[in-house]
Amino acid sequence: MERASEEEFVAKYTVNGTTYWYNNAWMNYKFPQVFDEFAVLAGKNYKVVLGTASLAAATLHVDVGVQNLAYDKVVGVVFTADNWATVQTAFGNHTWTMKSGIEVWDVTAAVGLATEVKFAIFYRAQGSEYWDNNFSRTYTVPPSSSAKWGDPP
Repeated sequence: MERASEEEFVAKYTVNGTTYWYNNAWMNYKFPQVFDEFAVLAGKNYKVVLGTASLAAATLHVDVGVQNLAYDKVVGVVFTADNWATVQTAFGNHTWTMKSGIEVWDVTAAVGLATEVKFAIFYRAQGSEYWDNNFSRTYTVPPSSSAKWGDPP
């Protein structure tokens, strides 16, 4: 695929030495107005989604995408370093807003010498609470590793 600009493109492929171009009848194909990765993950169905998570230097770092449902909101993670024997909560900070309107929040938590951290994400706005818990499988991040939306437990 060849890109004509940031918002449009044409398709090009070669078969048996012959090159073919498809350009939508000379109109070029257009990217949708929203094409950031959180918007693709969240779609219209999810109010909160995990972007990435990592565990390094005794710190859990989680990037969260939330739909902007209200000015006042709380974003955070509930996590454990001992397989849910104890639970801790860490709250996030808004870092920026994407072109799609989805807000990116950063959550960090000290986890000491944990060899693995499990967590779920919560988002509270307008009296409602939304969760991303990896489709009821809980997110798991071993040290010096990362997790992303939809990863197996």
